[in-house]
Amino acid sequence: RKSQGGELLQAILTLNGRQQARTVAKMIAGMPWKIAKVYVSDMTRAHETFDILMEELPNDTATQEIPELREGRPCQPIPPSKSGAYKVAQIQKDGERIDKAFRDIFYRADVSQKENSYEIVVGHANVFRYYVCKALQIPTEAWLRMGLPHCSVTLIAIHPSGSVSLRMLGNTHYLSPNLITYS
Repeated sequence: RKSQGGELLQAILTLNGRQQARTVAKMIAGMPWKIAKVYVSDMTRAHETFDILMEELPNDTATQEIPELREGRPCQPIPPSKSGAYKVAQIQKDGERIDKAFRDIFYRADVSQKENSYEIVVGHANVFRYYVCKALQIPTEAWLRMGLPHCSVTLIAIHPSGSVSLRMLGNTHYLSPNLITYS
């Protein structure tokens, strides 16, 4: 994990994690599009990454904290995790919460929208892997078969027609090889 000590909710970024966050923030700030909104989990590491990102974005960038983005186990993976089956009660609780955040974040653009809009979600790989499956309408139980590097970029395009395409998954081209890490 990209954390030091303590409970997961309060875990903090390592020095390497802060460098990853600064690098991705500069890359995002240099992109040719205006960021419409930044969503962030309420967990400490996500907020630290968010704070570093917001130092690079315009002050008027809209933001929203979504506690439901908190790290968790969205559903029972197939095949099962190396650590075995997850507890049903935990999956129900996490899955409902994570699904609520998905409904709040992912939506079709209005057909009258003329230009693309770009929103950023700062959160956790378990949640993002699940969201990729859910957005692409493939079995969500496959979420654990993917790996996402820390501070990587995943780009999902949702078109007014409702079609969804995955444009980028776990991209780290902006990170030097020594900064590419996984949990």
